[in-house]
Amino acid sequence: MGLPGTFYVANITPAGIGDWTDGEIFRAITTGVSKEGQALFSIMPHPYYGQVAQEDIEAVITYLRTLPAIENKVPASEVDFPMNFILNTIPQKAHLQPVPSKTDPVLYGKYLITAACADCHTMKENGQNILAMEFAGGMEFPIPTGGRVQSANLTPDKTGLGN
Repeated sequence: MGLPGTFYVANITPAGIGDWTDGEIFRAITTGVSKEGQALFSIMPHPYYGQVAQEDIEAVITYLRTLPAIENKVPASEVDFPMNFILNTIPQKAHLQPVPSKTDPVLYGKYLITAACADCHTMKENGQNILAMEFAGGMEFPIPTGGRVQSANLTPDKTGLGN
């Protein structure tokens, strides 16, 4: 995928994060800093989750606590130079927002899609979103067994949701 290293997704069932406090999980989700104070590579879109309401992040944590514990030893990620140094500059303080009123469907919809959809459904160049391609899909995700999956176009264009 052109990532600066080899990254493995952490086990976030209670087997992997069972000894983390809610505050440590909250910090990881919203700022990209692990329990041990290590910067997390932003495949998990913590910059987006850091812009939602506190109660929504707390609901995610509550849900994670209900999952069955699945023992799965995950290898440590290996970050290439110079990303191994740059990675430490990525975590940012969360800028939590209140949940917009559901009576304003445009504002509420923007809130939902920013937190949950923007990262995978916006093409990137050098790790940054291509602003003219917001929500247009096209991100490719190779499948380890072969093939690839491509994120869908969520825009009203005829090639997206507008068809």
